[in-house]
Amino acid sequence: MIIMRGDQPVDNFEKRNSIIVLASQIRSCIERKLYIAALHMALSLPDALGRIEFSKGSALNRYSKWFDKYVKTVIGDHYWGPFDKKTGHPVMDGTCCYYLRCAFFHELTNDIKQKTGIDEFVISLDDRPMLMGTIAGSDFRIKDSHLVKYNYLYVSAKELSTALMNAALNFVANNENSNYPELTINFCGGKCRF
Repeated sequence: MIIMRGDQPVDNFEKRNSIIVLASQIRSCIERKLYIAALHMALSLPDALGRIEFSKGSALNRYSKWFDKYVKTVIGDHYWGPFDKKTGHPVMDGTCCYYLRCAFFHELTNDIKQKTGIDEFVISLDDRPMLMGTIAGSDFRIKDSHLVKYNYLYVSAKELSTALMNAALNFVANNENSNYPELTINFCGGKCRF
């Protein structure tokens, strides 16, 4: 049923910036300690924003470039920098985050070893702060009578979600003229009068 005001339908459908809507939902999940739900939503932000800022290239390339530019310095790990380059420890960078997004969205897993070489990738649901959001390292383990390098990376779901959300909100605030995706939203079940 369409409600009319005179000869005009009452339209309470609103178009909203989907980045802002999603950030609000992510924040609500974080406040309620629903860190997996927050992370699931937050991992989609670099897709949309990478497409806006870097219109050319593959989805992996755009996603990685956006993450590395706006998020990596916040959620990086304590090995990030020259020490990391010497030791080869894994880093939470755009490529790693992209493959986490792919595994999480399409398979509901965080097993990204095949794509990243990270043997043990763990999502922490702990509330306590981690060192810049991640803990990473490498050690050697015996496998079939040989020493094998073993890479691990532990990432705080809360801190990664927060970093992605904040980076997205900062990007929107600093890039007002960009063509952001929109959602059409209704709050009362159809075209109706409040």
